[in-house]
Amino acid sequence: MAAVETGGGYGERRTLPRPLSDGSALPAAGKQVTMAKISKINVRVRTANVPQAATDGRVYAALGGREFRLETPGVDDFEQAAHATYTLGDGANVTNSGQNDPRSPQLDTSDVTAHPVYIRFEEAGSQPAWAVEGATIEVNPGSSSALKYDVTWLTGTGEGHYVWLGADSGKQLNLRRK
Repeated sequence: MAAVETGGGYGERRTLPRPLSDGSALPAAGKQVTMAKISKINVRVRTANVPQAATDGRVYAALGGREFRLETPGVDDFEQAAHATYTLGDGANVTNSGQNDPRSPQLDTSDVTAHPVYIRFEEAGSQPAWAVEGATIEVNPGSSSALKYDVTWLTGTGEGHYVWLGADSGKQLNLRRK
């Protein structure tokens, strides 16, 4: 919890706890906070295997106070029953990787914990809506500074285990730190 000072009664000052946007808490005063530069982000998304689940729309991953476009060069992304991993930063496999790089400008893990983490969808083309079966974002995977986010209530496959994103159902899917 972050501290917020407020005026107490009769000139006294009190400190009230305030949760961070991802629900985590800062360490107590005097404890060391470890921040690490972000070198790599893996975003895994699964499109449901139901009729009209695929989309021609644009998908973005948001973390650290900015958004990153998820698109693979030469691939028709987000097809029905597709499972894909998009890598940003070191070992990038996305279109316009230089513009979708967490190292330029350099983000660190404190940027991620200070802002919401989500998947955002913009409709486009002849298949405007998208049925999402799962999403996971991992920052600095395999390192001691790794952070992992997912949709905890979106598990399993098939009927009842996906959510539609689009104009008629909402365009953002928030992820929670694991």
